[in-house]
Amino acid sequence: MNAAIRIVPASAIGADDGKVAGNDDLAALVLRFARSSAFSRRETQVLWKYVLEMKANKEIAAELGITYSTVRLYWTRICSKVACDEPRETLNCLLRYALLACRRCHTPDDTKSAT
Repeated sequence: MNAAIRIVPASAIGADDGKVAGNDDLAALVLRFARSSAFSRRETQVLWKYVLEMKANKEIAAELGITYSTVRLYWTRICSKVACDEPRETLNCLLRYALLACRRCHTPDDTKSAT
């Protein structure tokens, strides 16, 4: 089964497109990971700002107009959904998700031997 990465505009989750120029594949991967993990829109925004914009929790809170403790609550929910203990571990989960998606895209029968 081939899994195609569908480019979704960052505006779909309220993220700023200009700050992630050139990261379309990573942006699409983050959105697919969030969707497959059943993240809420706000949880997806928090993950987006952490992974793609490299924001700290206090910066995320300020940009989203929420409190620092609310950002921490979203991280608790995100970590619970992907079975990890802390936000940094979500990057490992995201990487595993990407590798599995890549493996599905590039199965051995996809490559043809040269004749």
